[in-house]
Amino acid sequence: MISARTLFRRSPPPALPDPVPEPEPAPPPIADPGVIDIPVIIQSAEDRIAGQVFAQGRHMARQEEWCAIGTLLRGYDAARAQSPAGRPLAEILASGARSDAVEAGIAAANRGDAAAAQCPLDQLRAEVDALCCDHGLALVLARAHAEVGLAWRGPDRHGDHTPEARAAFHAHFAAAQRLVDRFDACEADAPSLAAMRCTLLEAAPRPAARILDDYADLIELDPEMPAYMRALGRNLLPSGFGTYDMLEDGARRIGAETADVWGAGGYAWVYLDALALDRGAFLTLDDEHFVAGLHDILAMRPGQETANLLAAFTGFSLAPAPDAPAAERRVASAFDWIVRDHLREVHATAWAAAPARTGPIAGRACMSGDAADRGAARALSSLGQLFADDLAAGRRVAVDATGWRTA
Repeated sequence: MISARTLFRRSPPPALPDPVPEPEPAPPPIADPGVIDIPVIIQSAEDRIAGQVFAQGRHMARQEEWCAIGTLLRGYDAARAQSPAGRPLAEILASGARSDAVEAGIAAANRGDAAAAQCPLDQLRAEVDALCCDHGLALVLARAHAEVGLAWRGPDRHGDHTPEARAAFHAHFAAAQRLVDRFDACEADAPSLAAMRCTLLEAAPRPAARILDDYADLIELDPEMPAYMRALGRNLLPSGFGTYDMLEDGARRIGAETADVWGAGGYAWVYLDALALDRGAFLTLDDEHFVAGLHDILAMRPGQETANLLAAFTGFSLAPAPDAPAAERRVASAFDWIVRDHLREVHATAWAAAPARTGPIAGRACMSGDAADRGAARALSSLGQLFADDLAAGRRVAVDATGWRTA
């Protein structure tokens, strides 16, 4: 069940579409010795709610209900509505609403056809122009331009791109910039617009000079949204717009500015994805402060969505090699108490989404197959490492709502 504090911070958001029925609970596992008995949830509350909102946006766009899309998106924005795992519902709705146009635009970009890539966005543009005071629709179109623009450039910011690809990338980002410039995110009380401004740093001439201030403005608008802090950390890496020192400075700043909400958790949120993507980020990490932040995050968000997210990062993405530095081993050791104190079920898609790395757990089953199978394999492999001694002794390891036990 989703708590009111998880989904809402200000006024109540618009109603969600009719919920997908809860899946029937799996039958109780057979009590075999030497195994781990834990419920594996294939479709979590995060999957259901995010899927419903995305599908609603896509359906409404196909019905050309653009005014209603804008109203609903603005309502989610004003309410600071988020999914159970901490993603903004306004942006999920916008993603669904633009999905058909983006799919067509990216397919054309992959063929090198600039005119065809622009065509579906021109159709969206006509709707935005008809409702020029609607920042919700402006966001839908601006995000569409950004996604198609990134398809022209590819994931490598510094790669060798053709002149045509560079021109198309900058044209799409310039179009997105013009749309966003119509509105002031603070006056509109719209974190989604502030987040879009941060995305536009991809095409800015000197993004390093702006990134921390732009993200600080965004996070001030919605300090309870983990997704924005995590995005800041990723973009402060050397592969993004920053350096390891900038990452540490940014984590300290955001941690201090969000301490009334998260305790030390803001520091941990900024570092979380960065550590999983680049082990060099451990060079500047205060590992004790980071682990304290994990404790504070789970005190603020004790649900299974957060427990699975942090367990997947510490037990799978951040699992260290035997000769790893002390800071890596200290962070990875948090997996033990996260599991024992908080984890009561496995959310397969949360583990599937965790960044992968090479190591003893990242075997073939953990890297292949559909998301549900891959996520379950990652979780059970990680838990198998944690409870290796019990399993080797032939003991059954099981969990229920009251906690873990062995027999």
